[in-house]
Amino acid sequence: MDTTDSWLFRKEINAGHLLTTVALTFGLISWASTMDSRVTRLEAQQEATSIALTRAIDVIDARLNRIEDKLDRVIRRE
Repeated sequence: MDTTDSWLFRKEINAGHLLTTVALTFGLISWASTMDSRVTRLEAQQEATSIALTRAIDVIDARLNRIEDKLDRVIRRE
């Protein structure tokens, strides 16, 4: 068997690989933390928008009810 094409494993740690792994790990944790805060902020905005839309629908519903009542009164007069 040709030894030049075989795999070679050593029991040593390369400083460059170690620093790269630490940097990637730190970057991943930082990214995940940022994503978590962004998702939390977006959820709060969505909840506020949902509440505002619910209030707007209630106002529109009340106005439509008043219009229906007025139409009913106009129809009864005729």
